[in-house]
Amino acid sequence: MGRFLFSFLSTLAYKSRFLCKFIPMKEQVTDISKILQDMMEDMRLLRETVSQQYAEIMKLNRNINALNLQIRKKDTKLTNLRERFS
Repeated sequence: MGRFLFSFLSTLAYKSRFLCKFIPMKEQVTDISKILQDMMEDMRLLRETVSQQYAEIMKLNRNINALNLQIRKKDTKLTNLRERFS
């Protein structure tokens, strides 16, 4: 059962590409549903974190774009003033 479980979890970790759950070899795994339930909870938390980070990145990008627009407007205004006074 131990080798099968290790193989199964290795395959699952490979397919998910980001999730890896290690179980000490000394610990006998008798309930795979508990392990899978824990892994699903870990994946849910990871998705939640990624979603929060994505929202924060989008907010920061909007702020950066707004600041870049302000800079472009001021640069245009400055260029116009330089032309006017030269």
